[in-house]
Amino acid sequence: MGNALIDMYAKFGEIEDANKVFNEMDERNVISWTSLIAGYGKHGYGHKAMAIYEKMECEGMKPNDVTFLSLLFAYSHTGLINKRSKLFNAMVNKYKILPRAKHLSCMVDLFARGGQLEATYNLINEMNIEPTSSVWGAVLGASNIYGNIHIGEATATHLFNMDPEKSVNYIALAGMYAKADAWENAWETRKLMDKRSALKDLGYSLLSFTQKNIVPVQPY
Repeated sequence: MGNALIDMYAKFGEIEDANKVFNEMDERNVISWTSLIAGYGKHGYGHKAMAIYEKMECEGMKPNDVTFLSLLFAYSHTGLINKRSKLFNAMVNKYKILPRAKHLSCMVDLFARGGQLEATYNLINEMNIEPTSSVWGAVLGASNIYGNIHIGEATATHLFNMDPEKSVNYIALAGMYAKADAWENAWETRKLMDKRSALKDLGYSLLSFTQKNIVPVQPY
């Protein structure tokens, strides 16, 4: 019952009520701790989420993969970038928890936000996890923002192989080349997009959908 109340209060942003229920529980399990950590992280209290985790360790409660996922999520939304590697290493080396795709996605997001694209790319290649297109897409987007053509090209290659007809990936790489005045490369990327029939989605206005249903008003 206590865990359900913590989760409910946390989801609705009533963090103090969730904390009160937690403190009044006679017995707490990993779900109790994780629910409170997730609640603090979701609402932007990354430092408090970390404090709960540290208290959890001091009391001898072993965190699980969901605990670490909640912490990584909290870090990515509160700017606690410097502690991510320490936390990730604790999960893998101290608690012997195998990362899942969601853990990798959070780490990629954190590294990419900080512009650490080499570290991001190396992490993806080192993990024994098949990266999703959304993970590679996040790296490509960050490469575009920071102008890292080397990582952008390598990332785009993965995306082209995974989804060769998705136009947004070609457009992102071509845009990166254009920013660097590499116009020939930009043109070649556009040609490759056309060759693979990856046409940019057409835009439609509301009028184009409704026009055929408009009945002209007859004059009196």
